[in-house]
Amino acid sequence: MKKILFTSFILVLIPTIIFVPIYALMYHTANSNVKDYTDDIIGNWEAFQYYYEAERFVCDETDNLTVEINDKAIQISGSILENIETSYTWISGTALSYEVDGNIITMFFSFDSRGNLQIKIENTSYIILLRRSEG
Repeated sequence: MKKILFTSFILVLIPTIIFVPIYALMYHTANSNVKDYTDDIIGNWEAFQYYYEAERFVCDETDNLTVEINDKAIQISGSILENIETSYTWISGTALSYEVDGNIITMFFSFDSRGNLQIKIENTSYIILLRRSEG
């Protein structure tokens, strides 16, 4: 009986000793290298293309979208998404959420290599690419 307990203890202890430092390093790296776009996305943005259900669409006079984000509110206008002007809440440095008609909409942000803003909207298949606009 002692041999079984000792063997079981060793089989649990050795992997724990080996993997706990690795998990701690992964946790630290994930928390310290998180992107923060809270200051970078403030301003006016205009969509130039978007993807919906794996199809690519180019923005023009009929399909368009402008997004204005300031410190307190987000304003969306155009024909791609619902037009709104409301306050928002940062979820993380890469995501914000706002409420429209009792529904919570979450947007995830990233930048491509050309400095274009990419927005993914949770629970939809929209991926929208935007450039800074002057207006």
